[in-house]
Amino acid sequence: MKYLTPAEVKILFPEATTRTYSKGQILFYPGDKPDYICFILSGTVKYYDISDGGNEKILHLLNSNAFFPMLSTFDTVNEIIAFYSTLDEAEVMMVRKKEFKRVLESNLTLANKLLRTLAEEMTEIIKHINSISKTDSHQKVEYVLGYLLNKHASDQTKRWSRVNFPVNQQLIADLAGVTRETVSGIMQEFEAEKVVRTPKLLVLDINKTKLSSV
Repeated sequence: MKYLTPAEVKILFPEATTRTYSKGQILFYPGDKPDYICFILSGTVKYYDISDGGNEKILHLLNSNAFFPMLSTFDTVNEIIAFYSTLDEAEVMMVRKKEFKRVLESNLTLANKLLRTLAEEMTEIIKHINSISKTDSHQKVEYVLGYLLNKHASDQTKRWSRVNFPVNQQLIADLAGVTRETVSGIMQEFEAEKVVRTPKLLVLDINKTKLSSV
């Protein structure tokens, strides 16, 4: 099995507590030094920073079955360096860092799965940074749509795949590193070309075949 399931995590960490967070609630601030690790049971958490101009710069999105903040877990950094907040309502399991490290040191399966997950997340973050550095806004938005499709969308065997959480143009702009007005124009073009569709407010469907041909 590629990722840890909630059932596996509950067996590994029977003393962990569970909390429910409402949409937009900040879990960690820059400078925090948490003594616990979070595991997402449901919902989506965004990892982001604030630019000098006051705009959000989304670095990564975390879905169900993900642990965070992983860097502080391995003492790679001494404190949280950006914000973690809920994109929608989320249920999160809280594991004491001391207990997490103890189990990790004695459970090779857990260590291997975490290592693979962390490597994949770092790869996505690097791709994201690389896409933001491009000058072509269409390419930036295409990357974001591909990222949402491949990492955060439902059944990809169908013609249309739906992103698992509410999506508006500002979210795409924050992921792409462009203005909302720029995203609006590009999304209108993509809708006309049937690359994307928005059957109702905050719902985004992506056509994998059409996106790959853009």
